[in-house]
Amino acid sequence: FNKPDPIVLATAIGMATTEIKLIVASRSGIMSPTVFVQQINTLSSLIPGRVSLNIVAGHSPDEQKFYGDFLAHDDRYARTEEFLTICRRLWAPSGNGTDFSGRYYRVEKATLKTPFNGLVPDGCSEKPEIFIAGSSNQARSLTSAVGDTWVTLAEDPGQLQEAIQHMRQQQREVALRLSVICRSTTAEAHAVAKKMQAMTHDDKTEKKFVSQSDSIGIKRAYGGALNNESPWLTDCLWRGAVPTHGAPAIALVGDPEAVTAGIMQYKDLGVSQFIFSGWPQYEEMCLFCENVLPLIRQRERENANISSV
Repeated sequence: FNKPDPIVLATAIGMATTEIKLIVASRSGIMSPTVFVQQINTLSSLIPGRVSLNIVAGHSPDEQKFYGDFLAHDDRYARTEEFLTICRRLWAPSGNGTDFSGRYYRVEKATLKTPFNGLVPDGCSEKPEIFIAGSSNQARSLTSAVGDTWVTLAEDPGQLQEAIQHMRQQQREVALRLSVICRSTTAEAHAVAKKMQAMTHDDKTEKKFVSQSDSIGIKRAYGGALNNESPWLTDCLWRGAVPTHGAPAIALVGDPEAVTAGIMQYKDLGVSQFIFSGWPQYEEMCLFCENVLPLIRQRERENANISSV
């Protein structure tokens, strides 16, 4: 909330670039699904093949009220399913003339003259990839019903294994949301993590944010980080910054080899996409691309060679 509108911002960034693909975060329930598809299709015509969607059911009742939305957690997910059902019908080749009558939405003979332009190297996609984030059963069910990719917060790999396998059995992608603190040595990475944690030790903002949220994933990550157990979920998965920086601050911390091993462990479980953060964001991105990404590609080639033998 209180940030630039995602569709307008994505249009500006997309028109100023040639390669970056944008994930546009959009709240269901804020506008008509027909108007929403009209906007996304228009954006896709300006930046073909570079639009995907993060459909947000909402995690904070107080924040939802800013927009005139007073539904409870489960009702928001039920409404989002209706919203995306209409969107997907409009994106289908036979979408013009769409009728739908549900609890939250009703449209009659909905027709759009601007198609979605999902130009990709080997053809053209008829709709954007739909990301749905959340740790609740409702979020996973919603992804299975009308989404393409389930986004979840990082946890101990063993605790995520069953949910990941279920989503892959449903022919859905799995994306992991986490952070990276990588330095040339493990000791350096740990020092950066401790310094970051200490800088905002007295910050009460995150505590207030969590108290106002009804997100199962956010509350579980925050509650786990506040317990008296070790902040280390594995040798390199650290949740020490969650109380001050939020649930996405669960981080892989270590040297390039350790971070690579952590990523590959999730990949072996079926995670196919990763959404990373870092501090400072740009510097961490450069360190990742220079030191971690080449190792990941090397491991992938090695695994491919083993599979072909």
